[in-house]
Formats: sequence, structure tokens, C-alpha cells
Amino acid sequence: MVNKDSHSGRLVAIVALLVVLVLVVWAFSAFVMFTVFPEPAERGQVGDTFGAVNSLFTGLAFLGIVVSLMLQLRDLRQQREELRLSRSAQQDTAKALGEQHDRMREEIWLSYILARSRILMVLTEYETKFGTQKPRPSDLKLKSELESCLAMLDEVVKEIQISKSVK
Repeated sequence: MVNKDSHSGRLVAIVALLVVLVLVVWAFSAFVMFTVFPEPAERGQVGDTFGAVNSLFTGLAFLGIVVSLMLQLRDLRQQREELRLSRSAQQDTAKALGEQHDRMREEIWLSYILARSRILMVLTEYETKFGTQKPRPSDLKLKSELESCLAMLDEVVKEIQISKSVK
């Protein structure tokens, strides 16, 4: 960035110097014309001989416009390339986010299966342990909480599946 800024600063300084130089030459030529040729007719004839200089400055102005257009074209090409690279990077990011989303969904699903399996295993042990005996109130409360957790897990999975089908 600094290099581009210093280049632009130099270009502005050169253009300003050229403008000042043209104004000095113009003022000097007017002074010379009035000093050397006091008669208006003579000044007119001499002025006509400088028609070529007028053409030269017109050509230089046209050249400046052409150079300006070429610089703008180069900048537009660079900008298009940067936009292409940015679009490519955005697509890569979107793809990576999609893959991350899929992995997280798989991890959630595996966690659900693990939690559900663990709850079912504990409930099976409970049924095996207290199948014929009368369970204590604390054991009944534990069984009720485990069944409630199992129901909540099933509801969460249903909501996830519904939201997945909506998208």
C-alpha cells in the first residue's frame, strides 16, 4: 500500500510541476510577444505561426486522456481478479462451513445414540434388579427421571429431523 501511495504522490507532483511550467511558459510568451512585437498586426502574424504549438498541446492533452483510460483499464482488470479470488475464497468458506455443519450433526446424532443407549441400559438394569422386588421410592424417582430424559431426547431428535426437512 505504501508503494502505491508514494507512486500516486509522485505522479501528482509531476503533474503539478508540468502545469506550473506550462503557465510560466504561457506568461513568458505573452510578455515576449508584447515586448518584441508592439504592433497588433505583427503579433497576429507571429501568433498564427504558433498554431503548431497549439496542436502540440492538444495532442498532449489527448495523449493524457488515453493514458488515463489505459490506467483505469488496468485497475479494472486488477479489481476483477481480486473479486474472482474473493468469490472463490467465499465459496471455499461456505463449503467448509457446510462440511463442519454436517460433522456437528453427525456428532449430535452419535451423542444422542450414546445417551439413549446408556439410559436404556440403566433402565434395563433397574428392571432386572427390581423385577420381583418392591423398589424404594428413590429408585422409582430415578426410573421416572431416566424415562423423562429418554422422552426429552426423543423430542429433540424429532425437532432436529423436522428442521432438517424444512431446510
